[in-house]
Amino acid sequence: MLRNLELYAANKCCLVLKYLYDQKRLNHFVTTPVFYVNSVPHLGHLYSTVLADAYCRFRAMREENSSIESIFSTGTDEHGNKIQNAAKLLGISTDDHCDNISAHFRKMCSNFSIEHSQFIRTTDIRHIAVVKHFWNKLYESGYIYKSHYDGWYCESEETFVSQSAVTGSSTSSEKQMMSLESGHPVTWTSEENYMFKLSDFQKHILNWLHRGIHNFNWIKY
Repeated sequence: MLRNLELYAANKCCLVLKYLYDQKRLNHFVTTPVFYVNSVPHLGHLYSTVLADAYCRFRAMREENSSIESIFSTGTDEHGNKIQNAAKLLGISTDDHCDNISAHFRKMCSNFSIEHSQFIRTTDIRHIAVVKHFWNKLYESGYIYKSHYDGWYCESEETFVSQSAVTGSSTSSEKQMMSLESGHPVTWTSEENYMFKLSDFQKHILNWLHRGIHNFNWIKY
């Protein structure tokens, strides 16, 4: 069973590498997800990181004598209710919890000889500075605004779930609403929050999908 899984993963990895390399030879920025630190790394985290590492190594071998550069970024996402609750269950501060779990992800990379260009923590001062700059740029351009939002919120998935995607489960004392897809509990939430005007980019996104990334006229600010 394990051998079959290894062969399947290797085959998928080769297909991904071939597809990526078949694209035009441009400088590449490769990133894994920034992983949540609510718990230690598992096989899924390792798999996506190995794929990214393999692709960067592949490009480095093929482009050894050229000026083409590949940057490989990975790291940890250190915000959200899940992380706060995980720290609370362990009886430690959120800072200590984030430091501990982020160190596990660094160790995973080291143990498997993953050669990332940079390891980002969303609590890093440099990351905060870049996010502030990007946020202010969007805000000044009118793409971020405040509004109210109501809906069923799933804390474990950190996402709102549509009315058609929830169901009720009765207990002796109350009725608990749950996500139909995951079975996780949801609560009705009403909040004032910042919104992003994605609709303003509809034409650009459709244009990108139809023309492809290499023929797209990127928006400049």
